[in-house]
Amino acid sequence: MDIPLGCPFGHTTCWDTADKFICRLNGIWKRDNRLVREWFSVRSNDLDYQLFTPWGIRAAEDHYILQTYFYAFSKIFFGDALNVQNCLLRVFLKDGKHERQWYDVRCVKKTLGRSQPFTPSNGVKFAVIDIYQSTDLPNLNATLRQYLGTLLHEMTHAYLSLFVLQLTSEFQHGEGTAGHGSGWMRITYCIEKFCSQVLGLPVDLNRTFSLEREIMASGIALRDVPFCQLDVDTAAVKKYVEERRALMRPNPIVAQDVGPSLKRQRQN
Repeated sequence: MDIPLGCPFGHTTCWDTADKFICRLNGIWKRDNRLVREWFSVRSNDLDYQLFTPWGIRAAEDHYILQTYFYAFSKIFFGDALNVQNCLLRVFLKDGKHERQWYDVRCVKKTLGRSQPFTPSNGVKFAVIDIYQSTDLPNLNATLRQYLGTLLHEMTHAYLSLFVLQLTSEFQHGEGTAGHGSGWMRITYCIEKFCSQVLGLPVDLNRTFSLEREIMASGIALRDVPFCQLDVDTAAVKKYVEERRALMRPNPIVAQDVGPSLKRQRQN
C-alpha cells in the first residue's frame, strides 16, 4: 500500500505517531490548503445543508453521509491512509436485523462506537469501525454532529492500530489499556481544535470521559498522568477518578465485622 506523506508507518510508538500527525496538521493549518478549500466548497461544515436536501430529508444515520465524511476526514487528518482497502465503516440501527447487537452495545455498554482491528491470514491489517444509532438527541443536526465526533474518535483508534508497529498497553508511549493513551489523547485534541477553528465544525471526541476510563482501566497513579500535555479538564478527571477509586476501596469497618461473622458460620 502506498503510504502517504504524514502517515506514521515505521514509527514504533503512539507518541512518535502523534508527533508526526501534529506536524503534518500544523502544515495544513498554516497555508491555504486545497483540502480545506474542498471542504468548504461542498459545505461540509453545514450539517443542515447535508441533511435537508431539495430531494428530501436524509437520516443522520445515512451511510452515504457518514461515508462521505469518512473520506473527507481521512484526507484532511490522516493523509488518506484510511480507505476502503483497510477500513470498513458500518452503521447499526436500533430497529432491524442488528437490533440485539445495537441494544447490547448502545444501551448496556453505553458505547457510541468502536473500532476493531483485524489481521487476516494474508497479514494485511484491517479495521472495522462501527457507529451505533443514537435515539436521545433533540434533532438531526445534533445527532449527526455526535456521529461525526464518534467517527473521528474511532478513526483515530483505527489509524493507530493499522500503522503503529509496536502497540503496547503502556500509557505514555503505547495505546493504553483501554486504547486512550497519551498518543491518542494528543491526536484527538488536535482534531477537535482543527475542526472548530479551521473547518467550522465543532465536534466532541469524548476525550475527558475516555481519559477517565483509561486511568481506571490501567490503574495508573494520577501523579504519573501528564495532564499538562493532554489538554483536558484536569480537575474534573481527578475528581471522577478519586471518587471511583474511593468507592472501590474496601470499607475497613465492614472488613472487621465480616471476619467474626464468617468464623461463627463455620463453627455452626
